[in-house]
Amino acid sequence: MKIISTAVPAGGKGITYLTVDLEKGERIKKGDMIELELLDGSTVTREVLCMAQNYTCTAGQIRECRVCKRAPEKQQAEGECRVRLAVPDVDREALNSKENRDWMEFVADIESKVCITPYKELNMGEESIYDYVESGYSVPDRVIRYLQTTEPLTMSLGIYPHPFKKNVDLTGPYMYTDGKYSWDRDTWKYIVKYGLKVPQDFIDHVMSEEGEAYLRQSAEKNDSWSRRIADWKQEENTLCLLSEDAGDMGLEDF
Repeated sequence: MKIISTAVPAGGKGITYLTVDLEKGERIKKGDMIELELLDGSTVTREVLCMAQNYTCTAGQIRECRVCKRAPEKQQAEGECRVRLAVPDVDREALNSKENRDWMEFVADIESKVCITPYKELNMGEESIYDYVESGYSVPDRVIRYLQTTEPLTMSLGIYPHPFKKNVDLTGPYMYTDGKYSWDRDTWKYIVKYGLKVPQDFIDHVMSEEGEAYLRQSAEKNDSWSRRIADWKQEENTLCLLSEDAGDMGLEDF
């Protein structure tokens, strides 16, 4: 049995829903005691309170689920199939589930990038952006073009105050990457308008042959957070309320 994802039912205090894949020939039924593998390699044992392949049971009153009473044949399954189970509460973050492994891989990928804007004012780190501002600071034009490339890395749905303008809010942060470095999408604007300094090793990388190759490669792509959001809005049964321009602000207003 492989755990795919978990959920907590509304009002279902003390209950965890598990979506699991059963291997061919593997059987499970209501009342079984099953071992659930944790990320640290240990296991916990839980009773199957309810199960169904095509529906979710009434929250809170799992043992008295009216749907289950009407469909007792759905209280057992044999793989190969995907099943939804209800079990007594379990630490969802500790389970060795696909969603947890995917999340850990995602976080590791983010952390593997060298963030050149690790500033608390941008909700991206512990350093202060004000310590890296220098009047008259400039960089080669290629660095600005490089920072304007749009390979999405991660984004936040938050709103935070503009670090250099009172009463102006920014959305995100929206982060981009070249596979080695990562940065806030407004980094080039901070440089041009406010003299934000960027690490010299990043500038050296951009000015290298590797940096030039990435610029050529990125010119052939057609991706950005705006493009991603536009695609999400076209998906069926998906409500995306994000602005199609991803809240991007032009340099003049920035």
